[in-house]
Amino acid sequence: MPSHSPAGPKFEVLHQEPGKSDFVYEFQFIGTMDNSSYLCIPDAIAFREEVCGGEQKIRKYCHELAREGGKLVANALGTEVMENESGTLMECNFTNVRLPLKVISSTSSSSSSSTPPTGEETFVGAIEEKHQNGVVGWMQQKLNEEYDTFIAILFHNGNWWARLSAQIYLDLSDFEYGARVLKEACERAGQGEFLGRVDKLERGEATMEQDPS
Repeated sequence: MPSHSPAGPKFEVLHQEPGKSDFVYEFQFIGTMDNSSYLCIPDAIAFREEVCGGEQKIRKYCHELAREGGKLVANALGTEVMENESGTLMECNFTNVRLPLKVISSTSSSSSSSTPPTGEETFVGAIEEKHQNGVVGWMQQKLNEEYDTFIAILFHNGNWWARLSAQIYLDLSDFEYGARVLKEACERAGQGEFLGRVDKLERGEATMEQDPS
């Protein structure tokens, strides 16, 4: 559920409105003045129950799709799905897949990736660690503008990861498409295509929103 402000058990709301709970304050803003979405709630609930089969069936479908879709993307990229020792990290409706990019120290040619090669995976490019955030912004922009999709990408523990969400209106073919465009975007990033954007941002010649490169 989206929130316009940080949310979580340790987050304290600083500007509480009288008569409104923290939950209402955090989630009441939806970025639009169009109130028609509220009028759709009864029909949306009925659609989920009557057409989609109910909340339990929706959750089961999305959970299984996330698990199978994550494996599909990881196999296509030659990497892995993020998981914990107990195997419970994927008991949800999204999955995190490591991208086939190697982190290179900005001061040497050695890799600083925390995940050692397995012998089966293939890196399609190497990125200097100083560009870990710049390449994320570039990839998300290209995925949106050139591939008509959005995939959240983050840098964690020495690696880049793609977060893929499973929805009732998606199927494995969508994950196949995601794998293809992620691999292509990683290959382009590995060739240094993102560097022009990063240079312009560092020189102050463009903002994250304005830069067309």
